[in-house]
Amino acid sequence: MTIFEAILLAFVGGAVLNLMPCVLPVLALKISSLARTGGESSRARMEHGLGYSLGIMASMLVLAASVIALKSAGQLVGWGFQFQHPLFVAALTAVMVLFALNLFGVYEFTIPQAISGLAPSESSGTRRSFFEGVLAVVLATPCTAPFMGAAIGFAMAGDAWLVVAVFMSLGAGLASPFVLVAFVPAFHRFLPKPGNWMVVMKKLLGFALLTTALWLVWLFGRLTDMNGVVHLLGSLIAIAFAVWVYGELQYQSLTWKRTGVLTAVLLSVGLGTIYGLSDLQSDARDVSVNVAKASAVEPSANPKIDWIPWSESRVQHALEEGRPVFVNFTADWCISCKVNERTALSTPEVVAEVARTKTLMLQADLTRPEDELVAKLAEFGRSGVPLYLVYSPKNLQKPRILPQVLTRDMVVEAFAQAALSP
Repeated sequence: MTIFEAILLAFVGGAVLNLMPCVLPVLALKISSLARTGGESSRARMEHGLGYSLGIMASMLVLAASVIALKSAGQLVGWGFQFQHPLFVAALTAVMVLFALNLFGVYEFTIPQAISGLAPSESSGTRRSFFEGVLAVVLATPCTAPFMGAAIGFAMAGDAWLVVAVFMSLGAGLASPFVLVAFVPAFHRFLPKPGNWMVVMKKLLGFALLTTALWLVWLFGRLTDMNGVVHLLGSLIAIAFAVWVYGELQYQSLTWKRTGVLTAVLLSVGLGTIYGLSDLQSDARDVSVNVAKASAVEPSANPKIDWIPWSESRVQHALEEGRPVFVNFTADWCISCKVNERTALSTPEVVAEVARTKTLMLQADLTRPEDELVAKLAEFGRSGVPLYLVYSPKNLQKPRILPQVLTRDMVVEAFAQAALSP
């Protein structure tokens, strides 16, 4: 792959990323943005588009800088791997709840001008669009799109400037559909007309964000345990209580004296939950590694498939026995992975083909940090999941790489081909 091809693939992959299931929660924010700009002037729409694009590009630049810093420190990194860390997931869950409460009208942001560029303020649509661009990147990172995986993997193996170039091209592709609507007059007719329905839609979008928070709580539980979930929910209640107090002060429904008492209670609850979350960050790694390696992990989509944890020795042993091997590089935080497992890998046709061909089904779980699996991804020029490998006994060294969006017929055909006699 040339540098030009990597940058081009990153742009196309960023555009396609808008259609991937992991970006669906972000569509709620985009619909809200489009609705607000429906009755505004062309200049206002262009400002919204510029704010959204700047939010995406700034976030991509931060991601690129983080990757460069971690690589310089000798760390193995990949796309979307920040979701392996419980504190990051907890912080993102809090952001979802905060933004949802803002949409419900519980409070309004009134913060210093110096940092208001990141606030979802109703008084500044451009600033809100910037925040939505930032959030779009954060929520888009749990999965990769077609064309994108190869480009990111190529960048991860290159110099710092190549990482920046590919990530910025990816951001440009992610922002491109919204930019077209905002800047090209021909697309303006597709914008919704403003009206009273927007008030109802705003609250519905709040529930959409709470649904995203529910998924993040589930992921947090997978990374920790039930005690971790309780700590996180306690923190979210404390945060919701804090912004409710703040909102009541804004609307002058509370006095400062009463607020002082409520704040003291809030601080005691908040400090306790934060302390508990900090303990879980250190404990989760040791516990989770044991869980990940102790037994086979089956996708929730279908218990009929006998998933076995991946190891290179298992691959080679099965091939020597004449059995095809399928390796599923996945993670609980990868929504695209879970959709593929649900719609393709768990179908009766695929299960029947696995039994007929005696294919060994191996799962490489990257829900938690695993340097060995990250290194294996890098061997195939990838830096994120999903990655699907089909090994055939007639070709022991070079597996077939399936696309990142699977279909039932595609998987059945791949298993049948792998099982054919040389």
